[in-house]
Amino acid sequence: YLISVVASVAHLTYHLLALGARLLLMPLLLHLLMLLVMVLGWTFRFVELLLVVRVLTDRVATLAAEETTAVLLLLLLEVQLGKCTGKVQFVAIANGLLARGQ
Repeated sequence: YLISVVASVAHLTYHLLALGARLLLMPLLLHLLMLLVMVLGWTFRFVELLLVVRVLTDRVATLAAEETTAVLLLLLLEVQLGKCTGKVQFVAIANGLLARGQ
């Protein structure tokens, strides 16, 4: 009888420990997953920003120095503000300046 009680208590303790380990690991795994998603998001934004800068530098390469400076200042301002619509605005500004310069 005593052996079965000890076995039952050991079995119950094992299940409680396993449940506790799962409950402790789940938030950790969720935090790691959220961190991974954030890092991937930052990576994609950085790559996207590099593409925007490359397009802009190609567009404004033929412009006068003061116009290029103005566009680059606008680019820095847009990056500081973190607007996602900046790409369209910059390409439009660069196109307008390029058309005016020709």
